[in-house]
Amino acid sequence: MQANSGCDLDETATTLAKEMLNGATDETSIAVVSAPSVFVQLKNLLVCNLHRDIDRPYIHILMRIGAQNSELYSISPKLSLLEFDERFRVLKEYVYYDYQKPLQLPGHLKGQFDRIICDPPFLSTECQTKGIVDLSPKRLYKRFNKLLTPLPTSKMAWRSSGSSNAALIANLASNGLIHSDRVKQAMLKAILPVHGHLTTDISQAPHMHASAAESLLPYLHPAAKVLDIGSGSGYLTNVLANLVGPQGKVIGIDHIQALVDMSKKNMSKSSEGKAMLENGKVKLIVGDGRMGWKEDAPYDAIHVGAAAKEAHQELLDQLKSPGRLFIPVGERFGQQYIYVIDKAEDGSIKRSKEYGVSYVPLTDFDPNISE
Repeated sequence: MQANSGCDLDETATTLAKEMLNGATDETSIAVVSAPSVFVQLKNLLVCNLHRDIDRPYIHILMRIGAQNSELYSISPKLSLLEFDERFRVLKEYVYYDYQKPLQLPGHLKGQFDRIICDPPFLSTECQTKGIVDLSPKRLYKRFNKLLTPLPTSKMAWRSSGSSNAALIANLASNGLIHSDRVKQAMLKAILPVHGHLTTDISQAPHMHASAAESLLPYLHPAAKVLDIGSGSGYLTNVLANLVGPQGKVIGIDHIQALVDMSKKNMSKSSEGKAMLENGKVKLIVGDGRMGWKEDAPYDAIHVGAAAKEAHQELLDQLKSPGRLFIPVGERFGQQYIYVIDKAEDGSIKRSKEYGVSYVPLTDFDPNISE
C-alpha cells in the first residue's frame, strides 16, 4: 500500500491540526482524544513559538520534526492529549482516558475545552456521543461538526470504523484498504477486542491491521510460522493465525503482562480462538520484542506493532530465507515510516520504505506498567 492510496497519516493529521488551530488564540483549550498523530502535528505547528512553556530539550526535538511545515502559528493554546495508552505519559499534556468509560473523566477537565477532536475508530456512535457531550466544550464553533465529519475517502480512509467487526471490515474493504478475500475472511473470523484496549496495539487504527496482513500475505502460506511483536489486544495475532491455516503457528509477544492476559481472554471468546491457544497454534508470551523470540525461530513473516529506532538485527536473523518483516521505523516524536524488508533465499536483504505512520515506541519491559 503506497502513500497515495489514501493512508498518508502525516498529511491527514496536519490538515486536522490546522483546522483545530484556525482562529484559535492563547486562551483556546484544545482536547485531542485518542488521536496522537494529530497531537504531534499540533505540536509541530506550534513548535517555533519559544515563549511557550515547554522544556527546552523537548523544543529541540520537536523543532527537528516540524522544520518542514511551512505554516507555523504564533499562538499558545492549551493542549491536552486524552489517551488510553499509558506509554504517552512522557508527554506533560497526557491525561489517562478510557474511552469505553466516557463519563469517568477527571473532574477538573469537565467543561474546560473549546475545541475537541476525537478519533476512536472502534467505538459505536452512541459511545462517541457520550464522550463528546461529557467533555462539554465552553463554546462549540461552527466548524466543530465539520471536524467530526469524515473527509472524503481519499483523505480519511484510515478512519474506517464500524459498530461491529463485520461493519468495520466492510468499510475497510469499501475504502480499498482490504484487497484480498483471504484477509477479509481472516479479519471477519477474529474477535474484535473490547474495553478500549485496542489502542495499545497502534493501532492505533484498523487500517494498519489490514495493511500489515495484506503486505505479509505472500508469506502466510499454509504451515507458515509468524511472529507478532507488540501483540497488544491479540486482534492481529488472531488474524494472522487465521491466515496461516491449521498447520501454521503464530507467536504474539508483548512486554506488558496485563496485555498478554487480555489477549488470551479475547481469543478465548471464540471456540476457534480457544482451540488455537490450547493446541499451541497460537502462543502469547511476555518478553522484549526487540529481541524477537528465538525459541520458535525462524519465521516466514514478522510483524512489529510499535515504532523501532531501527530494524533490529535480531529480527532479521530470525527471519527465514525467504521471509518478510513489516516494521515501523522512526523516532518517537519524529517521522516514522513503514518498512517492508524482504530476505531472499540467498540471505540478501531488500528494504522498501512505504508510507508515513504514527506509532508508540517499541520499548523494553517497564515494571511500573501493570495494566
